Amino acid sequence: MNEIRSNSGSHIFVDGGAEVIKEFVKQDLIDEYVISTIPILIGNGVRLFKETEQENKLELVVSNSFPSGLVQNQYIVIRSEGKQV
Repeated sequence: MNEIRSNSGSHIFVDGGAEVIKEFVKQDLIDEYVISTIPILIGNGVRLFKETEQENKLELVVSNSFPSGLVQNQYIVIRSEGKQV
C-alpha cells in the first residue's frame, strides 16, 4: 500500500463495507472520504462505520446535491499534527 501511495498521481479507491474501511482507518491509510446520502429512511441496516478506538477529524471540502435528492460530501482527514493530507 505504501509503495502505491508513494507513486505520483496514484490514487487508491476503497469501496467496501464498514469492516474493510475499519482496517484502513486503523492503519491511518485514508486521506479522503466521499460519503453519499440517499434520501430514503430505513428502519435498520448496516452501519457506515464500525466502532473505533480513535477519533478522526474531517474537514468538509465540497458538498454537492443532485436532482434525485442524493447529497455527496467530500471530506479530507485532518491528521493529529494538524496537517491536512
